[in-house]
Amino acid sequence: MSSTRNTRGSKILNAAAGPSSPDLEVTVQNLSHALEAVTARLSALEQLKLELETLRGENARLAETNLAQANEIASLRAELAAQSAGVPTSTPNSNTAVSSAARSNGAKESVSSPSLGTAASTWATVASRSAKNKLRRRAAAARGFQPVSGEQGFEYVYIPRSRRMTYTEARRRLSRLGVDSWRILDVCYPAHSVVGLLVHLQYKPALLSLLEKAKIPTLDTFDPLDPDNLADPKFDSVSAEERSHAISLINDDRSRLGL
Repeated sequence: MSSTRNTRGSKILNAAAGPSSPDLEVTVQNLSHALEAVTARLSALEQLKLELETLRGENARLAETNLAQANEIASLRAELAAQSAGVPTSTPNSNTAVSSAARSNGAKESVSSPSLGTAASTWATVASRSAKNKLRRRAAAARGFQPVSGEQGFEYVYIPRSRRMTYTEARRRLSRLGVDSWRILDVCYPAHSVVGLLVHLQYKPALLSLLEKAKIPTLDTFDPLDPDNLADPKFDSVSAEERSHAISLINDDRSRLGL
């Protein structure tokens, strides 16, 4: 009787313990797969977050550019309207000198007609600027139908900056130095005190010459992938590997948006 009870108890224990081992393995595998899926989702969400921050910065830059262009257009329209509607007054000193000379010569004093020199000069400046822009647009359009020659590709030229400035202000300052702003394909700020200018390789020598003439040094050793360029405090507590990955994503997004 005792032997029979032991046999039955052993069978019950084996029946209870036997199926649990495969089930445990399946559960562990399911948990492992679920953890991998969660990790992949977190990585995707982190990348989407970085892309969203980049897009927000680009949106802000475009908003500043649109506002600056709208202000410039309004200013030009007001200037042209003033030139079309009004006639500039002559200088009082010149009129007095002419009247005195006429009286000293005994000539009959007559009412002097207003001078149109100022308006003519302004119109000449506007017309000259328009002509230069037309020539540049024609040259740019013609290059699309010419044989490929010389170096091909694009490259960032990095220069220092001593203060914060908008993208529009940076382009305006470069234009004053003689740089063709339409040849600067992108302006970026990869670090706190660095400006990046994306240009075609064939225009790079001309840009370097203008920068050298203005005594602006180039940062030839600057590395945009250096994790030290991360200015966001949220990256201060992450690992070096995560910082390198983050700066790589930011640089890739910046380059893709620039092109």
